[in-house]
Amino acid sequence: MNKNLFPDRYRYINDSLSIGLIIKPVGNSDFAQSVAQWNMNTGEITPMKYEHPDIEKKRIGFAVSVENGIYVECYSNHDLMTICNLNGDLKYNIYGQDWNNQKTSKIHHYGKIEFCNNKILSSYSGGNNLSDEYFPTKFLVFDINGEYIQTLETEYRICDYCYDAENNRILMNLDDAEVQFAYLDLDGVVK
Repeated sequence: MNKNLFPDRYRYINDSLSIGLIIKPVGNSDFAQSVAQWNMNTGEITPMKYEHPDIEKKRIGFAVSVENGIYVECYSNHDLMTICNLNGDLKYNIYGQDWNNQKTSKIHHYGKIEFCNNKILSSYSGGNNLSDEYFPTKFLVFDINGEYIQTLETEYRICDYCYDAENNRILMNLDDAEVQFAYLDLDGVVK
């Protein structure tokens, strides 16, 4: 494995290829993130072609849909979602109402992202990074072309979640004294 680059999360594609979120250490206390193709046989890591030109410090969540031939990057510090094909060519940049290209932001935007059948679902905060508002309480739902569909508000702080495709629902781990685990039925939202 390359000592200067290493995979943080990845999606297995086939015996030799994965697409992953790659970490590159920068100095003693920082890092850079990018999405890359990772040849699991040779260890070769090839960053995807597209990088947003206005973002200096990239902090993202990502998801891959082999079925739709795309991957999505959702930015934590910027109100931005980027959709690219599996070769790294840009398809769409989706700018939120709070978009700006400042290096740092006190506002936390997107969190974890998942493909739910033919929909893109991401947790979203819009709250201050230095307070409990950091935790997302809602999900934004988009089609695979980045068209906004709706917001699903839970009114609970979401720590983590996963998509249960068999039952078409989101299973959530919550930051709440009374409710730590819950599910959100997606019937009527995701088909």
